[in-house]
Amino acid sequence: MARAPIGVPGSEPELILQVNAKADRKLRFKLPGAVYQVGPRNYLLALVPAARIVIAGTDPLDYAVAHFGERNRQQTADALAPLAAKKGRVASYAIRVTSDLTYAEVVAAAPTKTPLEVEMRVELELGGKKTLRSDPFSARMALRKDPGPSGNTDDTDEGSHIWDCHAHWYGMVFGVFGRYTLCHNKTACPAGTTCRCNGGGNCKGWCMCVCK
Repeated sequence: MARAPIGVPGSEPELILQVNAKADRKLRFKLPGAVYQVGPRNYLLALVPAARIVIAGTDPLDYAVAHFGERNRQQTADALAPLAAKKGRVASYAIRVTSDLTYAEVVAAAPTKTPLEVEMRVELELGGKKTLRSDPFSARMALRKDPGPSGNTDDTDEGSHIWDCHAHWYGMVFGVFGRYTLCHNKTACPAGTTCRCNGGGNCKGWCMCVCK
């Protein structure tokens, strides 16, 4: 089976970004997404807001799986609003994630299950020539140590198979920059729970999905 492009929701198997980083470097990476043109100037943007962070040179492997959710819906909307007035064909889409924490500090926080705060910016490349960046907006980063199924052969140096409850983020550029989240669960959540955000399996804004 052919692998899906990294960061693109809706295909099987889904791959998220794998970040291989030195322990003392500050958190800096881009989540890749996909662009679908649905009209002369209208676009649907899609992305899986998750990444597997691996500390380079560790044995056994020291890593954490990061899942993201915006902190304030209005702040995010305000940050993204100027992008809706862009002129030109949207050729690529990504979200840049930054923090003053080092990769080692981020991975070490995974066992605490306490979300960390990061900064995000949306990047749109227009016609392969010009890159537009949104204002920054705050997001939560939840960290897990989920190893995935044993015998998993879908991981690569660049991407890692996402198998647990996670979010799909969609952006709609139709003169405004709309946002919504769909929750996806490749394996069953624990008995009595479902993969959901605050509004259920489909939420306004860019939310985090969990089993609850």
